[in-house]
Amino acid sequence: MASLFSRSAPRALGQAGRLATRQPMVYRSQAAPIVRRTMATSFNYNEQPRLRLGSVAPDFSAQTTHGQIESFHSWVHLLTRAFLSQDTTNGQQIGDSWAILFSHPADFTPVCTTELGAFAKLAGEFEKRNVKMIGLSANDIGSHDKWIEDINEVSNTNLKFPIIGDADRKV
Repeated sequence: MASLFSRSAPRALGQAGRLATRQPMVYRSQAAPIVRRTMATSFNYNEQPRLRLGSVAPDFSAQTTHGQIESFHSWVHLLTRAFLSQDTTNGQQIGDSWAILFSHPADFTPVCTTELGAFAKLAGEFEKRNVKMIGLSANDIGSHDKWIEDINEVSNTNLKFPIIGDADRKV
């Protein structure tokens, strides 16, 4: 029977005995115990952020492509009041509001660009449902303005929601 390897190949690969007896190869990482010790001593589940879908985001102020937002919560509330001003029952406002905060590591990355472009195309559907959209990227506003042009060109859309400039990564 013909062999795919020369006679010296198993020795060169250091697996002469394993190949002949077809024993599974076992890899042992020397770093595994160190990683486990580090994770066991430094990771604390209770200290991890609790933002999940449906969570209330922390309030913050930030510079955006549409100007300064003094309070994220107020920004969401003001848009909600404008949306609900005509919908009243017994003198009380009805409805609920949501905001989608897109967080991206940098401008001009392919996935981030196409994601914001896709949501810009669906902006009308989100407005009907009283959902506000806002982006965030760890670049400055000047870069965001160029990025929005790129998003509009790549996705053939017109992105209208603000993008937060977070160059110092405080948000």
